[in-house]
Amino acid sequence: MGRLFLITLEGNFYSCKHCNTHFALADDLISKNFHCRHGKAYLFDKVVNVTVGEKEERMMITGMHTVVDIFCVACGSIVGWKYEAAYEKSQKYKEGKFIIERFKVVGPDGSLYMAPHEALVAGMEADDDAEYDSVFDAVTILITVYNSDLLGSLCMPRACVLAIDTNLSRCSSIVVSFVMEH
Repeated sequence: MGRLFLITLEGNFYSCKHCNTHFALADDLISKNFHCRHGKAYLFDKVVNVTVGEKEERMMITGMHTVVDIFCVACGSIVGWKYEAAYEKSQKYKEGKFIIERFKVVGPDGSLYMAPHEALVAGMEADDDAEYDSVFDAVTILITVYNSDLLGSLCMPRACVLAIDTNLSRCSSIVVSFVMEH
């Protein structure tokens, strides 16, 4: 096996949550308003230290696209995809751009994002621009708070948060009522 050369980014950047390989500068972030089957996804203009998979056609909510999956060059984990072609005129701006799934990376501030259970978005193909209901948003808020070690200030039992992590589909109503009450 040959020697692996990595590009090191300076400043605020997103990196692989598994091996900390740098992927993209925060300045190259185009939009945080994308979603995929695992939750939030971000659109970037430039991404480094990734390899690409085979081209494939994917039907998404916004129409048919030709995409290639992108993988971390260091650890091989899939981190998102690159838009090769968009067939809808309104989606052409995505061509040559990259989607990185938020739960696959560490943010510029060191934050992690945990993927919500797929039961909340069952049946959806990886997609962008899709809006989810308040259950998804409430769970995202709580998991973000849990990850930032502010759990004590919520007065929420640790067991409940762990239940959210392991079996989200059965806890979503508890989460919504907790968010509404507090």
